[in-house]
Amino acid sequence: MKALGWHGRASAIFLLASLGVLPAPAARADKKEVPFFQKPSLMPERNAEKRAAELATPHVLRPPPPIAGAPVRKVRVRVYGDLDYRAVTPRWQARLRTLIERVNGFVEGGFSVHLELQAVHGWERRSSGTPIEDSLAALRALDAGNDVDWVIGLVSPLAGVTNDLHALGMATVLGKHFVLRSADDPAEAASIDQNLHRLTDDERQSLYVSRKEHREIIIFLHEWAHTLGALHDLDPSRIMNGTYSLNQVGISDDNVQIMRLALDGLVGPSFDLRPLVAFVEGRTLDDARAQDRDRLLRLLHDRGSRAGAPAAPPTRTGASTAPAAAPPAAPASEPAQALAEAVRKLLADGHREEARERVESAKRRALSGAKEPAGLVAVAAGYRELGAVTLTEEALALAGDAAGTKSLSTWTATARAHVGLPKDAGAFKVAVDDEPAYLALFGRIEERLRASDKVGAATLVRDGLARYPGAPGLLALRCDLELRAAQPKIARRTCTAALEADDGAARAHKLIASMDLDAGNRDGARAHLLRALTLDPDDPEAARMLVRLHH
Repeated sequence: MKALGWHGRASAIFLLASLGVLPAPAARADKKEVPFFQKPSLMPERNAEKRAAELATPHVLRPPPPIAGAPVRKVRVRVYGDLDYRAVTPRWQARLRTLIERVNGFVEGGFSVHLELQAVHGWERRSSGTPIEDSLAALRALDAGNDVDWVIGLVSPLAGVTNDLHALGMATVLGKHFVLRSADDPAEAASIDQNLHRLTDDERQSLYVSRKEHREIIIFLHEWAHTLGALHDLDPSRIMNGTYSLNQVGISDDNVQIMRLALDGLVGPSFDLRPLVAFVEGRTLDDARAQDRDRLLRLLHDRGSRAGAPAAPPTRTGASTAPAAAPPAAPASEPAQALAEAVRKLLADGHREEARERVESAKRRALSGAKEPAGLVAVAAGYRELGAVTLTEEALALAGDAAGTKSLSTWTATARAHVGLPKDAGAFKVAVDDEPAYLALFGRIEERLRASDKVGAATLVRDGLARYPGAPGLLALRCDLELRAAQPKIARRTCTAALEADDGAARAHKLIASMDLDAGNRDGARAHLLRALTLDPDDPEAARMLVRLHH
């Protein structure tokens, strides 16, 4: 981190003054100097940087529920740190012990085990530039681990940036060995200093440490879980998802049970893997995870374990063709959460008109006789589920300062920024009643972009602009497609047109920031990212770009 920040320079000045090198500053009891980063003119940018830091802070891990009455067993671990790992990791042995303590905090309750370091050794091997599978093979050749439960190798960090957990660690499934890459990233620390300079030194240091520690423990738990047969998970919040993210917090119930049974069978006390075979054979999984399950079963059967008749998979039935039941009548003052859930369910079942009528009916009740603020908050929540931004705002205006309005107001502002929907959207033929269709179209285009279906996304953007000519959000999406097609000059013109139509189109700011960064204009990139985060404070991509701007 920076050796001498604003506070450090101020301290140095006063130190020199006290030694007589500089004249002492005049005492002014009537006016207290405001720190640079707290000056009123800079507060909007500081707030945006603070929000970026919040979005870039990892979520808190959620350990599995404890096993009632189960004694905690000690399991033995031996660790080797190779030459390249030790070269970039100061105090690596102390860091390792701290990591093991944090891992134990996660596993002791839900798995009833305590990892105990049996030994920590230097490993006279270099791993920089070599595939991680080579490091795993070398570790297995170095130490068979006959007298311990796990053997862990710590190897060099990966050159470049990746979120692929399989490039950051590797394990032997149902084995004793796994390797982990260093989670240190000096370039990230420098980027945080440069791009969040209106935060205090402590705030920046805390952000970097929290990110590094989260990476460390997620990589460790992911590979440790593989040694216990855990299957990959599609949910991005699960530790067994193959892509690292800040919101990875826990392990699915299925994987927790697999790991518990594997611990009993491999580490004790049962040393019987048949319950694990029966459990895995009895699971009905989606195609994406069936391959993992089949590989695990092959490994189990190769060990000579056999289970009795597997549990019958749950019977799958076809979709019901019976007509949907009419929505139940709402009470006179339906809570916001209840109405929102009812609307959500109707939409999920394909009954949009019924959902709209449900909200309109609630609105009529709330406005009949004495105005019900709580009922109007519920109406606003219902309109939010429909994607009707302006109608949500109108209901909130009628509700006044009633409880629950703040989060809904935040949603309307963020939604307008995210989809590029200005207050005068009628100028682009997006009438109030068209807003749900516009938001739905925007969402479908984003889904195509996430799936790398550029042709499908381009078709939807073209059709959308024919229906809503000049809509800023759709122009920003076209700019995105042009940038993906390596046409930055055309993309910049399109994004600029989007911002001329609506400076509140957050995506256009983010895309121009990306182009400025590619062109070496870091100041311009930073200004557009701060504007994007001011408009859409919950955009994690903009936060990540700001944090890693100088990578």
